[in-house]
Amino acid sequence: MKVTYVHADKFHECNSAEWRSAIPARALNRHRKHSAKLTDIEKFAILPTESVYACEDADVIVLQRGAMPDSAAAVRHWQNQGKLVVSDIDDGYPQIGPEHPAYPFWHQGIVTDNTGRQSRLPRPAIHEMADGLRLVDGMTSPNRLILSDWKQLVGVRGEYVPNYLDLSYYSAKRTRSPHTDGTVWVAWGGSAGHLVSFLGSGVVEALDRVLPIRPHVRFVFCGADIRVLYRVPLRDRQKYHFNWRPHREWQQVLANFDLGIIPTSGDFDARRSTLKPLEYSIMNVPWIASHNPAYAGLEEFGTFVDNTIEQWADALPAAIDGMVDLRRLRRAHDWARSHDIDKNVHNITEAYARLGQKVTA
Repeated sequence: MKVTYVHADKFHECNSAEWRSAIPARALNRHRKHSAKLTDIEKFAILPTESVYACEDADVIVLQRGAMPDSAAAVRHWQNQGKLVVSDIDDGYPQIGPEHPAYPFWHQGIVTDNTGRQSRLPRPAIHEMADGLRLVDGMTSPNRLILSDWKQLVGVRGEYVPNYLDLSYYSAKRTRSPHTDGTVWVAWGGSAGHLVSFLGSGVVEALDRVLPIRPHVRFVFCGADIRVLYRVPLRDRQKYHFNWRPHREWQQVLANFDLGIIPTSGDFDARRSTLKPLEYSIMNVPWIASHNPAYAGLEEFGTFVDNTIEQWADALPAAIDGMVDLRRLRRAHDWARSHDIDKNVHNITEAYARLGQKVTA
C-alpha cells in the first residue's frame, strides 16, 4: 500500500503531525510491502503542481484534522483520480471549552495572526471540519469516542488507529535520580490545552497538600501552557519548568521522571489517546491517572484515582514514599512494547483497507 500523509501542524506545534503522520510514514517506508510520503496541507491544496508528486501514486491520502475549505478542491480532484481520502482526527474538537487556546478559532471563528491582530472567519471552523468530514471517504482516530461523535454528527465511517511508538526514540538514559541529586520528580508533560485537566481533577490541591511537607519532592511541568504552573501554589524551588521540546529531545526529559501523573477532566479529556500512559510505561516510569474512558482497560499498568483531592492526596504519597511495584512496571513496559509501530504496520494498512471496502461496497 502507498500512503501519503498530509500534515497540518506548524513547526512550533508539530506534535500531532509527528504522531499521526511522520511516525507512521517512516514505519511504512521501513516495510518491504508498503511506502509513504509526507507533505503539508498548503502544498496539498495547490493543484496540480505541488501535490502531484506527493499524491499521484498514492492509494490512500490521509489528511491531518480533515478537509478544511482550502483543501476541498484537492480532495475532490484526488477522489476523482481513484484515491481513498481519509481524515485523521486526534482531539475532541466539538468538546473544546473556552479555556482552551484553540477555542476562539474552532468555536468563534476568530483568527489571530503572528502580530496579534484578529480577524473573523465567515463561520466557526468546527463547521468547516464537519463539512470536510462529509466530503472525505472515512476517518481514523486514536480515540473511539471521537469516531462515535463524528459518526453521529455527520455519518462518516471510521476506524480506530491508536498512536504507536517508534521504540528507537526511547533509548535515552537518566542523567539524574533521587540517589544522585536527592530529589524526586513528580512530573507531567504535554501540549497546550490541559488547564482543565489540572484544575478539574483535584491534583493541584493535592500537590499543595502533599509536597510542602516533602521538601525533597519537585513538581516538574513540561510544556508551553504555563497557566498550569501558576495555579500550583508551591514555592518556586519546588516547581521546575521545561518548555516545549522538539519530539526527538523530549525523551531525554522523560527519562528523568520518577513518577508520572496524568490528570484528566471533562469531555475533551475523555477523547485523549493513550499516549501518556504509553510513554511513561515504555520508559519504566510509574504513573497515576484519573479514571477516564480513554484509558479503559489499562488498570493493570498504573494507579487510577477518582477526581477528588482526597484520592490524589492519598495516591501521591503512596507512590512517592512507597516501594515501586516492579511487577506492574514490567506489565506496563510489555504493554507499551506491544505498541511498537514496526510490529503494527499491518493494523494501520488494514484499517485503511477496511475504509476502502466501505467506500466501494
